[in-house]
Amino acid sequence: MICEKIDLYGDHRVMLYTYIQRWTTVPGHYPRRGGVVVLPGGAYRFHGVSEGEPVAAAFAAAGYNAYLLRYSIAPHAAFPNSAADACRALKLIRSRAGEWNQDPDKLALCGFSAGGHVAACAGTMWNRADLRAASGCQGAEGKPNALILGYPGITVDIEGEGDMYRLLAGDRS
Repeated sequence: MICEKIDLYGDHRVMLYTYIQRWTTVPGHYPRRGGVVVLPGGAYRFHGVSEGEPVAAAFAAAGYNAYLLRYSIAPHAAFPNSAADACRALKLIRSRAGEWNQDPDKLALCGFSAGGHVAACAGTMWNRADLRAASGCQGAEGKPNALILGYPGITVDIEGEGDMYRLLAGDRS
């Protein structure tokens, strides 16, 4: 297995961890695999432990290339930052697809709670100008092929989740 820790912006704010399959049943032949980028929850204030590495490990155990993205959280969570992080991660994975035996057309985002919100935003708004500019994506290289949303924070009561909405709007207080 190829395990790497990649700093997406060079400032240790957004990190991508890889769990790349490196086993084969035919010597010298490594099949291209589907991949899943895991986005843990944490209300945009932290990254949940139980929704991160254990989930990535489960996908890896099932034969997928797995990636864990620790996306932008407070005070850097204002939209579109976190969604741009997910798109940027997909772009990087696709750029290294040959090296990692990753099928570039089989990449999913799997997010929980706030991470589900990140995945939903990246999956449905990847082509917005502000999101593309923030991610550095020019075309569809930041578009996921599938979404797996675990109790995503997309249908919450605004009154009950006001802090999250203020944070996403850029209020860092």
